[in-house]
Amino acid sequence: MFKPTLSVLALFICTAPALANEESLASLGTHQHGLTELFVAIEQNQLEITISSPAYNLLGFEHQPHTPEQKAKLQQVTQQLEQADQLIWLPQQAACQRTKVQLTQPNDHDHDHDHDHDHDHDDQHSDWLVHINYQCAAIDKINQLDVKPLFTAFPLIEKIQMQLISPDIQTSTRFTAQQTQWKW
Repeated sequence: MFKPTLSVLALFICTAPALANEESLASLGTHQHGLTELFVAIEQNQLEITISSPAYNLLGFEHQPHTPEQKAKLQQVTQQLEQADQLIWLPQQAACQRTKVQLTQPNDHDHDHDHDHDHDHDDQHSDWLVHINYQCAAIDKINQLDVKPLFTAFPLIEKIQMQLISPDIQTSTRFTAQQTQWKW
């Protein structure tokens, strides 16, 4: 059951701005191309990671796919994110097993309906959320992570802002393609 971790993560997300430095505070929760957010919560033997990213960082576009190439890209990205545990490296000695991946894509409704309002669907911002839950046999061995595979899979990601909370630490850091590892 993940309720304790979820409550800790929810509390952390609400209090993260107070923990963050001024630069991360300005970007937290905003839709910024090139920036992806990573929220990490550790409690008991559970690890939860949430990835939040503009669709542009993952797909190269934010609108509904129109061309066969865009539809293929959407399918490819969906498959990659369904295996999101392979996008972040954790210490092997922690013996973490993925128990769940939940992917929330931007609204995928039919655009062939009549509109009584005037807006451009191709100009909408859309974000993807990926929740990954793990059970770890040696949770105390999680003292680092590496997001290199995330940068490799999605080259439009320029920075990753991470917020981490555990019983022992509350911190944030920023990753780049040149700095993908963090130890605490």
